[in-house]
Amino acid sequence: MNGSGYAGLRMKAERQEQEKQQEASPQGGCSESIHIS
Repeated sequence: MNGSGYAGLRMKAERQEQEKQQEASPQGGCSESIHIS
């Protein structure tokens, strides 16, 4: 159970946190998201 499934959940959580941070600070957040994706 701690294989790729766990890693996937972690990546999902990190992505959600990044989105929240971008919403909190729109300055430069959008450009950063485009770079990441």
